[in-house]
Amino acid sequence: MFQGGSNSPFSRMAGMHGYPINACVHGAEDFPHWHRVYLREFEVLLQDAHNELFGDRNIGLPYWAWETGETNVLPSGVRTALQNIGSTQSVQSVLGNRPSSSAAAGLWDRGFSLPTSDAISRQTIFQSGVFNVNTYLNRISTSSHSQAVRLLESPHGAIHVACGTPMNSVATAGWHPYFWLHHSNVDRLWEAFLAGRETTDGSRGPVEAEFRTGNPSVYNRGLAPFTTPGGATYTSTDTYTTTAFNYVYDNLPGQSSAPPTCSDTTGSTGFNIGGQPATCTQLQPFCTHPQHGPNIRQVCPRTCGCPTNRVGRPIVLPPPPSTVIVFGASSGCILEQSQPSFVVHFFLVPRGTTFVPPAHTDELGPATAFYVGDGAFFGDVEGGNNHGTPMFVRNIVHNIVGHTADYDVRAMYDEGAWGGDLLTVPTFLHGTAACGGARPVPDVSWFSFENL
Repeated sequence: MFQGGSNSPFSRMAGMHGYPINACVHGAEDFPHWHRVYLREFEVLLQDAHNELFGDRNIGLPYWAWETGETNVLPSGVRTALQNIGSTQSVQSVLGNRPSSSAAAGLWDRGFSLPTSDAISRQTIFQSGVFNVNTYLNRISTSSHSQAVRLLESPHGAIHVACGTPMNSVATAGWHPYFWLHHSNVDRLWEAFLAGRETTDGSRGPVEAEFRTGNPSVYNRGLAPFTTPGGATYTSTDTYTTTAFNYVYDNLPGQSSAPPTCSDTTGSTGFNIGGQPATCTQLQPFCTHPQHGPNIRQVCPRTCGCPTNRVGRPIVLPPPPSTVIVFGASSGCILEQSQPSFVVHFFLVPRGTTFVPPAHTDELGPATAFYVGDGAFFGDVEGGNNHGTPMFVRNIVHNIVGHTADYDVRAMYDEGAWGGDLLTVPTFLHGTAACGGARPVPDVSWFSFENL
């Protein structure tokens, strides 16, 4: 895969995601469809290389199941092996000459700088992707096509930002092997949604029809630059089953036939207190937390007190209703994908209440007053993206007490470095033409609510 330097199969595929080609799709409803074809094209080249080396094609892309307990951190031995690929010498051999793109030039100069600590990796991944993906999984059989794409792309971006350089930049993410493991899991989560809707609807036709009739221009456009064996450009209609691409997953999250039991989740809960992963016992005081409580009660039902019916059997509660905080301007001075990746932390503050913001990211957790979670903006690619307009960041908030009009949304920002300072204004953003040469400054108009 790496033989041939900047002309190697790996370089050709990695370069399609942001630098130098920037063909990828983000912030649009065909996001999972484009990436499914992209992954399959990469897997075919991987099988070509395996056949050349070992005489068979018995290999497939693995997935990194970051949404599950302890397994959401790659083993240290795997991280070390992948880091070794990221030496400046190795990176320069596959990138070729020093790139003109600032993000790619930084990768060429410094190589990889991903988190190497288990603690930091767990903290950033728990705090972002795992927390947000639970809402996607809870609605795996009931979300519409467009809702599912939005709910999946948010934790997808959060994992990118949590992983550090080069994963936190659209321009350079594809150059790291983490990218392919991460996106294999994103595709697996998408397949779980399609399978869930198939169980509900009897086939995948209804969910495809939602996309075809609700967003026909995006549904019908080509998934460039990829072509079918017959030479036609792929479109989303070609991507609704994995069997069409000769692969299946060994398991799909949310598809277990076993009824839920009233026992606490083993392993890690996905919540943190004081910057450290929290156990169910530590989370017990927050079982009735107005925002985090519903999630904590799902993860720690026994600790929080299992509800039972008249014969003493546990009651299976439906997913709590959710509201999405939508962050971003819809016109004028908007977030463009050329902006650097960052994390925005949301606080729901009852109107008339004094809000004292925390100073550092390691102060965030369920014990933090008014804190309801975060969302990630995945950007840092020059020239923007002509496939989608990723100007919004959505974050899931469970069971808002009262009406949304009773709350003010406050936000703090960081550049994705866990343990860093929190900013009240994202001063790391740069000026754009849409903003008259100034940098965008979020104000109250950037925050709205959308019910699921």
